[in-house]
Order: sequence, then C-alpha cells, then structure tokens
Amino acid sequence: MPHDKLNRITLLRGKHKIRLEKASTVFTALAPTRAERQRLEQTKWVSRVKRVAGHVFKANVSAQHLDEAMARFRSVPHTVCHHAYKPAGSSATRYYLSDQIIARFTEGATPSIVQSICSATGVRPLRQLPGTKSIFVLQVSHKAGKNPVKVANDLARNE
Repeated sequence: MPHDKLNRITLLRGKHKIRLEKASTVFTALAPTRAERQRLEQTKWVSRVKRVAGHVFKANVSAQHLDEAMARFRSVPHTVCHHAYKPAGSSATRYYLSDQIIARFTEGATPSIVQSICSATGVRPLRQLPGTKSIFVLQVSHKAGKNPVKVANDLARNE
C-alpha cells in the first residue's frame, strides 16, 4: 500500500489515488452468520450495527473504544473486521471494506503467474471479469495478514 513518511493510506480507483484516513467511530465487520452478527451486536462498546451489503456490517463505537471493540470482536479465530476509511478531510463519505478486491494484472500474466501472485499475497481468485483477460475479483483471506485496501495497494505496487 502506498505510504508516505506520514503513513498515509491511499485507495486506488482506476488511475486515481484517494488519500484515506481511518474513520474514528465506526469499523467494518464481516458477519456471514446470524450468530456472528449477534456477537457483533453484543460486543462491548458497540452501540449500533447496520448492514452495509451482503455479510458486511458497520459497527458504531465511541472513538476512545474503537480499537478495543475491534480487538474484542476479533478475539474469536477467523473473525474479520477492519477499520472503515474516509477520504482525507471528508466528513460524509465512508469506505466499508469487504473481503473482496478487484485487481488488474499485466496483459501477459499467465494463469500460473496470477495464481502464484495470489498465493504469495494471501488472496484467492474468485472469477475473471467478463470481457477481460487480466482483471479478476479476488478474495482476501486471513492469510494475507492485512486489510483489503493494503493488499490491493501491495498488488498495485508490485505490478
């Protein structure tokens, strides 16, 4: 992920780079089962849970307890949550992370090269976008050890 000396994070959208900041009172949680959603709702310091899309939920917390609430939710193995992000200086726009990213590989990348890069980065190719030879939807696994924005930026940096 592109970081400057101030540890800024960027979201790559096409050829545009959007500088991001962590949202201070909300985080993203993946809760594909009812039990996981209930556990999220009962996590200490979580005041409100709302579905963003599919099994992606946003959890509202007070700023002073954000990291503690995330750590509590993550305390069960293979439970996934990430900081939510916003464009630097924005008060309204939020980016809630799922476990999927879209990545474009170089035109000459063979299936074995794509698979090798994916394995090394902790992602799994789900599907190739129709009408393209090099654009894939990838699923970020816990093996990546980072959130999907950081994984996407690592992939972009290594293209």
